[in-house]
Amino acid sequence: TQLMLIADIFLFKKMQGNNHSHTKMRVLLAILVLLVANAYSNETSTSGKNNFEMTTNIDGTLELASDKVTAKHMDSNAAADELTMNATEYPAEATTEEEIIYIRVTDFPEYHQARLLWKVGSPILLIIGLTGNVLSITVLTATRMRKTTSSFYLTFLAVCDCLVLICGLGRQWGIYQWGKDIRYLHPWACKLSLFLTYTFIDISAWLLVAVTIDRAITVYKPLHARRISTKKNASIAITIIVILIIGINAQQLFNYGPVTLPWYDTFYVDKCTYKDNEIFHQDVWPWIDSIVASYLPFLVLIMSNILIVTQLVRSSNMRKKTMNVSKQAGDSTKSMSIMLVVISIVFLLLTCPVVIYLASRNLWYDRFPGSVAKQRLVWACLNMLLYSNYCINFFMYCLSGQRFRTEMMILFRCKSRVKKGHQQTISATTSSTMTSSTSIATTASSEPKPNNKL
Repeated sequence: TQLMLIADIFLFKKMQGNNHSHTKMRVLLAILVLLVANAYSNETSTSGKNNFEMTTNIDGTLELASDKVTAKHMDSNAAADELTMNATEYPAEATTEEEIIYIRVTDFPEYHQARLLWKVGSPILLIIGLTGNVLSITVLTATRMRKTTSSFYLTFLAVCDCLVLICGLGRQWGIYQWGKDIRYLHPWACKLSLFLTYTFIDISAWLLVAVTIDRAITVYKPLHARRISTKKNASIAITIIVILIIGINAQQLFNYGPVTLPWYDTFYVDKCTYKDNEIFHQDVWPWIDSIVASYLPFLVLIMSNILIVTQLVRSSNMRKKTMNVSKQAGDSTKSMSIMLVVISIVFLLLTCPVVIYLASRNLWYDRFPGSVAKQRLVWACLNMLLYSNYCINFFMYCLSGQRFRTEMMILFRCKSRVKKGHQQTISATTSSTMTSSTSIATTASSEPKPNNKL
């Protein structure tokens, strides 16, 4: 309207006295302005539509709008990567000005491979892990191994591993199998899920550290082991570990919940993220979590296992020369020590890749959908390795622990024998009863009949 008004004044001055030409120019100018306005309106409508589609996409798939993720935080928020996947589109090269092809992360095969791995791998690991840990608890508590302090630690470790699988891997299976995330049901579901996942993973790592230190003391200081390595001291150590880990992770119960965050020209509600103190959660907390869950346990386990292996080799050489220690006691100590060393090595091998990935993630992270799809596949594979650590302890016990195998065989053989013996007892009792009845009947028939005269 302003453009037409200015042009009208200009034309009126130039064409005074020529009303016919003036009218024609005004009509042509009006048509030109309408065409420009129509083109601008279409562009604005298209842009608004794209923004609306992006907003809708964000509301449906977005979980966490951040790159500040630690191992368990990424694991417990795997669907958060949808932010850079479905909500972000990248235009490819167009053959014409009007043809624009948008690339999404779902267009790449790695994205679908990652989802398939979560769908198939999660239930397999859950079944194997829960079954193996229950068997471990049975053998460690129902045999002569329950008298040892190491078995006391390993029993709690098996319980904690079950809880890690349920809280962590079980949630991931629900996300990728049914599209349901327990953390989105309620703000307290978000808080508790994060808190329990972090806590159980940390406790599991430090229980393994505690049992390894206990075994190192037993091997290195056998004369003081009876006084130091007791169930009472083990209970105190476990209690201290649990209290410290709960204290470290308690901040998640207060700092996490639903938050409204900006996204380009709109806003979205992240139902499970930290509420404030961005510097702490991005720069401080990842280091605290990595040190507690990974770096410090790694260091202690490596040092303890070096001491155990060194002392085992030295004791074996001394035993061959002096023969002062009974072979049975030496074999028992050696078997348990080797089993714990193997478990520690497996723990380091299966959890190190995730630690390395997260430590170097900022160096090569890329938001392009193709790169994001590959990162999702890598992350799924690393999580399968991580959760395998909580599934295979039973099999490691069987492979590396001779005493564990022996006690397990005795346990199941005894149950089988008890059942078989019970059946044999019932059969023998029935047979004895039938024999007694036959004997009585035979005796009665052989007795002389009474004389009626008497």
